[in-house]
Order: sequence, then structure tokens, then C-alpha cells
Amino acid sequence: MPAMGRRVRRGSAAVQLQEADGPGAAAGSQLLWVDKYAPRHFMSLLSDERTNRQVALWVKDWDECVFGRSAAGAGGRGGGGASKADSRPAQKVLLIGGPPGLGKTTLAHVVARHCGYHPYEINASDDRTANTLATKIQDAVQMTAVLGGGRPNCVIVDEIDGATGGSETGGAVAALLKLIRAGEGGG
Repeated sequence: MPAMGRRVRRGSAAVQLQEADGPGAAAGSQLLWVDKYAPRHFMSLLSDERTNRQVALWVKDWDECVFGRSAAGAGGRGGGGASKADSRPAQKVLLIGGPPGLGKTTLAHVVARHCGYHPYEINASDDRTANTLATKIQDAVQMTAVLGGGRPNCVIVDEIDGATGGSETGGAVAALLKLIRAGEGGG
């Protein structure tokens, strides 16, 4: 059955709405509603603007270390005199907390793409052990995104509070802290 359209007037602009019926529907209609209408651009985020800017600024602090350019001069590529280890921000990890449904993971994905990274999500509650999580994080940090167009990975560890099982003391948070401290030594 062919798609039928109808016009709806909102303000001064007319919006064309498509109503697809049956199996001939467009591929986009097969997506879940939350995925289909999820924000794709930084300006589309509906969360707190101050929080959005703070997260974006923290990610941009990594530009000198990752891309070889300062955050202020992001338009021109060129390395500074400092080595990669010297240009790392003081805060190595950003923790975004809040109630479910607030948009924390969406914010992380959108900001990572906005700042030139490939968002690489690891759901910590999938494995439930700190050792498996640590291995996944190490692999994600060390590999280059094949499908991300050569962009560096921005590792997003979602639901880290869910990876507390196993015999390890301290769980996932302790494993993450161990990785951070090992990286400060010379990596």
C-alpha cells in the first residue's frame, strides 16, 4: 500500500508527515521510537545546557593529547612542544551521574561525536566481573575505531555500578582506578 501524506501546520511552516502502512514502510520506521528520535547533534540535546557544556569542555581538554592541537585552536592542526603525556588533562575520567532516563548515555555519545571521537560503549553490567571489564576497557583504549572512520575512541562505560560481582575486592570501580593509575605511570 503506498504511503499517504498529510500536511500539518505548525506556526508558519508546513510539515509533511508520512504515514506508512503495512510491510512497505520505510527502513527508518523499523527503529525503536527512542532510537529514531534520539538527539544526533549537540544542539539537539534537551538536558541541562550547563552540564552539556561542561562535558563538552572536558572532552575538548583531550584535543592536545589526542589530536595534537589545543582546544582553543581546534581549527588548525599542529602539534605543540609538549609530549602526549604532558598534555593530558588532570582529570582522566568523567563520571556522569543521575536518575535513570536523564540522558546521561545519550549526552556522552553526542558529545563524543561532536568533539571528533568514535563513541565506544561498554555496558559494565553485561559481564558483572571487574577483570572482564578491565580487559574490555584496555582493548577499547588501545584499538583504533575501524568503523569510526579512523577517529579515536571515546570509551563510555555505562552502568558501572552494575559490575560489582565476582571475587575481586572493590569491583569495577577499583579496576577502573587501577587502569587509570597504571596509565599515569608511563602509558
